[in-house]
Amino acid sequence: MTHRPLLVLLLVGAAALGPGVCAALTPTLILAKAKRGEVVFTHGRHVEQYGVACEKCHHNLAAGPQEPTTCKGCHVRSDHRGLCHECHFSDRDDGYQERLESARRRLKKDELPTLYRAFHSLCRNCHVAENSVHKTRAPVECGGCHRAG
Repeated sequence: MTHRPLLVLLLVGAAALGPGVCAALTPTLILAKAKRGEVVFTHGRHVEQYGVACEKCHHNLAAGPQEPTTCKGCHVRSDHRGLCHECHFSDRDDGYQERLESARRRLKKDELPTLYRAFHSLCRNCHVAENSVHKTRAPVECGGCHRAG
């Protein structure tokens, strides 16, 4: 069984936020593939309010453009699958093992976390660290990010 694409865009904003920041920042994304319910990710808030640098989450942009750009400047595909799905796959999708092996060869990497592991280690670990250092209340439990469908 094949699932629908991971990212579904809700809103599209357009504001140049400074050097190295996407000029067409998408304020809100729905991560629709999650087993425990979709995750509404406040992309704009994480960048603008919390000051999270693009490279913190988008490790594939570390060598990317240094000037404001459109999303297409970094993400070649218009379906936004280049954000995560190019290297991190859901092990619930058909063809998972074949795509994983192909990506490992292409990237010359022995280990590539599943999409689940990539998101949970990135998001949850950041929330735990922020809560500890800054005494914030970023969600760390399932229901804090996932909303039941």
